[in-house]
Amino acid sequence: MRPLKILSLVLASVAIACFAGCEMYKTVYVPLNAPVQLRETILDAKVWVFDEDGVRRPGVLPLPEGAWIITDDGRELPPLESGTNPKKEGDE
Repeated sequence: MRPLKILSLVLASVAIACFAGCEMYKTVYVPLNAPVQLRETILDAKVWVFDEDGVRRPGVLPLPEGAWIITDDGRELPPLESGTNPKKEGDE
């Protein structure tokens, strides 16, 4: 066989192997209130927690891999402790 023919066969084999083994990703839209499971740990997740008086306060905690998370269902939450309202972009 000629060297050019061998090179062509090698390149074709590599291309076929690459395309056969490449993973395709697709976007999945998760509906509101659908639980999802974390694939990796989030070390400093900013969360809202309720203290013993039922007051919602800001907190930071790690969320471990495998934890199940559910989105806010839009229900009425108790008011924030005064001075802890998060600033939105554009607020001065």
